[in-house]
Amino acid sequence: MRTRAALHAAALVAITAIAAPSQDRFVVAGWTTSTPQPLLEMDATGTSFTTVLTFPWNFGVHEIRMADDNRSYRIFGRDTQLGPQAILDATGGVLTTVASGGPLFLAFGGVRNSDGDWYVLNRTPLSDLTILRLRGNTLTQLSTAGKITPIALTRDEATGQLIVRGTIIGGASGYFRIDPNTGTVTSLAARAANTTATGSVELLYDPATGGVIDGQRINLAAQVMLVDPTFGEVPFGAALQTHVPIGMARSGPRRHPVAYYLLTHQTAGNPHVFQYQGDGSITVTSSFPTPIFPAAFARIGARHLAWFVNRAPNDRRLRVSFPGEGGKAYTVAFSLTGMRPGIGLPDGRTIPLVVDALTVASLAGGIPNVLQNTVGFLNAQGQAVVTVDTSRFGSALKGRKAWAVAVLLDPASPTGVAYITKPTLLEINE
Repeated sequence: MRTRAALHAAALVAITAIAAPSQDRFVVAGWTTSTPQPLLEMDATGTSFTTVLTFPWNFGVHEIRMADDNRSYRIFGRDTQLGPQAILDATGGVLTTVASGGPLFLAFGGVRNSDGDWYVLNRTPLSDLTILRLRGNTLTQLSTAGKITPIALTRDEATGQLIVRGTIIGGASGYFRIDPNTGTVTSLAARAANTTATGSVELLYDPATGGVIDGQRINLAAQVMLVDPTFGEVPFGAALQTHVPIGMARSGPRRHPVAYYLLTHQTAGNPHVFQYQGDGSITVTSSFPTPIFPAAFARIGARHLAWFVNRAPNDRRLRVSFPGEGGKAYTVAFSLTGMRPGIGLPDGRTIPLVVDALTVASLAGGIPNVLQNTVGFLNAQGQAVVTVDTSRFGSALKGRKAWAVAVLLDPASPTGVAYITKPTLLEINE
């Protein structure tokens, strides 16, 4: 198995033109020479474009994420002329407004938690960064994090905090952890002095380090960075000259050893999609003309795990979703201990969980009436539901955390493992 030091040391990039075609598909939004703007579905090579829907006049998209059901899209954006903010859902080509207006002013994006709520980053007219909770269609302000301009975010699955790339107004530019409940800001890593504000609007959480994988623009080149809490920013592969990073996404279940996609726009040319292996090498480079100038994108079907509350506060279900994989075997393993160092596989991948008694129980099918359906087969839609009900323990487990990882099994894969999800954190707060 590759060590983290070896991964950090990877500096040479092999770019090949011949590789198995990717079956992953994406939604991408951006700008055209006229409005209104479209939401497009595209393949990884840019040879296939389909219009999903058309946004309202002058609506600009900042971020797209897969919605709760892993079929719809949650879209964060605003009217670029009049200023009203909106959080939208796109389902079957139809747009629905989830929330709009106050307290939204500049909504930069959101992430889900284990209560099934969304944490939304919002900047006020006074440039304060506020953390809003979106529960259903209701927005509630949880905290204020100070005068920070955010660009990208993800969730720290170790702590439940937010990880944000942004700039403190009048201060440092870097990566920050933000406690959504208190607004407390701590530094994760500083940014390189020659880094511009332009970069991917997605951060990919890295369970191996507790940091993130990020696409930045440095010295007029796109550069993927491993942002490590210990080592700081470490280049991942070669710099891509004259490219502007737009977005990043993890690959789908059938793309190993491809690990990530980077969408860029060339300063004097077309958009590109780069397919990265786990060691930083690029296996496929796709350049393509597009009807838009891309601003945000997401891999379709990428929300493999999503929490929902059956009965508040501690009766939950964890939806497992692998579109197109109906009938395949799955396992959802839990741990009370943590994610690192994880379980190494012969092909270099790691299952990011520390084995403990809860792991053993979940691999055996769970704990009756507490943790159920952790082993089984996906239904025809590629879904399964794991139930986690700690209600019988009252407040005895308040403050405890657990981590879950889903593994899609397939005997046709060399190790028997077709896909490993990133971990998801379960927080028992009541």
